[in-house]
Amino acid sequence: MRVVYGVVVLSLAIFAPSLLAQPTPRGAPSKKEMSPREGSNKTIGGKTLADWRKELLSLDASKRAEAVITITQFGSETAECVPQLVKMASFDRDVSPRVRAVIALRMVTIEDKDTRSVVTALASRLDPLKESQAIVRLEASVSLKRFVNEPSMTGVLSDLSNGALDRSSWEIRQHSVTILWQVGRAQKDGPDTKIYETLLTVLNFDKTYHVRMETLQGLGALGRPGNTMVLSKIITTLGSAARSENKGLAIWAYCALVAMQDGELSKVPLAKIAGFLHSDRLETRIQAALALGALNKRAKSKVPLLVGMLRDPETNGVWAASSALASIGDSNDKVVDGLMELVGHKDVARAAAGVSGLAGLKVKTTRVTDTLDKMLERKDLDIRLRGLIETTLKDFRTAKK
Repeated sequence: MRVVYGVVVLSLAIFAPSLLAQPTPRGAPSKKEMSPREGSNKTIGGKTLADWRKELLSLDASKRAEAVITITQFGSETAECVPQLVKMASFDRDVSPRVRAVIALRMVTIEDKDTRSVVTALASRLDPLKESQAIVRLEASVSLKRFVNEPSMTGVLSDLSNGALDRSSWEIRQHSVTILWQVGRAQKDGPDTKIYETLLTVLNFDKTYHVRMETLQGLGALGRPGNTMVLSKIITTLGSAARSENKGLAIWAYCALVAMQDGELSKVPLAKIAGFLHSDRLETRIQAALALGALNKRAKSKVPLLVGMLRDPETNGVWAASSALASIGDSNDKVVDGLMELVGHKDVARAAAGVSGLAGLKVKTTRVTDTLDKMLERKDLDIRLRGLIETTLKDFRTAKK
């Protein structure tokens, strides 16, 4: 069973503030998406791309740094500069142009033939023995997110492990952990055992909340390893993490335990997560709802509790429940009734949560579409809610065609 974690959009940002204190794992954009705009001017600052490439060889480090920054603005033409940027990211003696080259490699156009060399160069920057500057290691960990789905990432697991255990910055560790579990998810034959082992080491020794949260979510996303000895170690470690005084960490530890086990063994941690839905703390209720949503159909038995949470006294709690229901995918009558009740709410944010939940579940019944069409007739309808309804109806009708 695939357990999906990632950025859970609870309110499209225009209806509610961010719900979680910690960053959540998110998928890296494709190389094409990350490329600068096409059709850049042929000259920037009075110089052509060829002129700026010559500046990369300047003896003046400030000119080299300026050249790197400027080159990123040349659109698809930047592909020809990649070998030079790779060399600069690895060997430039001045940290300023070196770190800028590392950053540039997540912005420029990269052709398939250069991908492996870029991945190798960036990953090598995570090794403190090869890269003494923490700022370079940090930016390399960010740039590598662009390549999580590339097969060549499997060849740099040792470097990623170095990043996950970096002593100088929790952000380097967090980014590296994110990349590790996403690479594991992309491996056709299942996650490499080395990935599980690294995540276990992090969970056993790292004391930073964000890193631990990322690791717990990553383990849940990877699911059960094929190696029974590694599985036993994971379950033991997760059991310990589930006893954390921090309820958020405990919830995601239980979530990972559900992902690691089947049948009766998974029911206990699932029930533990559901129990947190009754917490008097909003953040805890939200985390529990998100964890159930991340478990998809494995959490189907807890749908009635999430339907009840659609009446949460806090708007953000309502959004969490709506998002979780959409992720689980159960569109039974009680779920639809609960969301439709929200759609008619006088509070714009709650109404939006109802529309968003119906959109996520793809409930395209006449009852739903007629209600949404009628809402659009209201001249006083909030412009943000109107936009959400119009988008939802458009998606419904396009899907029907």
